[in-house]
Amino acid sequence: MTRFYTSQLGLIKRLAAEAGIDDDAFNERFMTNLNNVYRHRQTAAVVTFDTVYYLAEKDTWEQIWPRTLFPGTDPRTSYNSFLPTLLQQARKETGMKEVEIHNIWMKCLEDSRESCLHLGMEVVQYEAEKKFWELHWSDIGSFEGQDPRTA
Repeated sequence: MTRFYTSQLGLIKRLAAEAGIDDDAFNERFMTNLNNVYRHRQTAAVVTFDTVYYLAEKDTWEQIWPRTLFPGTDPRTSYNSFLPTLLQQARKETGMKEVEIHNIWMKCLEDSRESCLHLGMEVVQYEAEKKFWELHWSDIGSFEGQDPRTA
């Protein structure tokens, strides 16, 4: 599931001050990065504020210490979808037309949205893939996807 971001701004400011970067210069750099990320958020990617701050802090860090790994943890999704593989496998093994497979997938997705939307789209996707798997292959084993609630 999407994680909340733990800001590294205090650490970055302290290390920047220790490196001789004054507050005004640091603040200007950080605010430029924050505005750039925020502008991108407004015009393109739909991201959370956790992601906006993560990206602004990461950009600032990499401008000051380009050879040192940023200590923050990316709050964006970590769910690895099996959907392309599941759809391809269903086409090969069932003999159904693609439109039929897509209709089954959409039913699984709609059912999962109804029951799990409050948990976020990663959980919805996982549950839909699991339902799709169980419809076609429950007799040969269990779905191997990683539940984002336990990741």
